[in-house]
Amino acid sequence: MGRVRPKAQPNPPWRQGQTLGLDTSVFIYFFERPTEFPLLLALFSHLGEGRISAVASAVVLTELYPVPLKQANRELLNRY
Repeated sequence: MGRVRPKAQPNPPWRQGQTLGLDTSVFIYFFERPTEFPLLLALFSHLGEGRISAVASAVVLTELYPVPLKQANRELLNRY
């Protein structure tokens, strides 16, 4: 039995002009498995278009960097 993939939501759960707080998992899934999470593609598209804004704490970086650094995965490190 294959994995169930979430469907893109036609109406994202955020409003234009809203500021969202993003946790580490949002970045991990967006950069490592973007096709499995279409809502994240919409999120980052809206961020890039300036429709919404987002914040993340410095802790996010400390949680993102160790694995690609340990694996010497420069490509993933650059994406983060």
